[in-house]
Amino acid sequence: MAADFLTRQGLAASSSAIKLRNLRSTKLAEGRPDALIGSITFREKSAVHNLFLVAEYKGEQWDLAISSYHVSKDPEDGTDNVEENFIDQLDLDADGVDEIVTISGYYESWDYTIYKAQQGTWKKVYQGGGGGC
Repeated sequence: MAADFLTRQGLAASSSAIKLRNLRSTKLAEGRPDALIGSITFREKSAVHNLFLVAEYKGEQWDLAISSYHVSKDPEDGTDNVEENFIDQLDLDADGVDEIVTISGYYESWDYTIYKAQQGTWKKVYQGGGGGC
């Protein structure tokens, strides 16, 4: 799924060149499909591509529910690098569906993001609360 996403971005990213930083299999609510939550990195000589994905199993296939894609054009120092990673899931608003909480690391800073299922799609409902130098 990550290789297909990167190919749609115009990259020749084979599955063997993609580094899986983390991956979780989970259930976000009773009655919801199984979900995979993960982060990958694909490195080129002149760029680093970071991708955070949430996929849900619907029918006979995995459907992309959330994608957060960042390209760093400074692979040596990483001054424009962004890496988003899953922290946890919990039902913050007691609606029966867990929200997804992530942390994004930037050059000398970080912040948090919360994703929520709203009317059948996942939306970013909060970003902030981090810190840095």
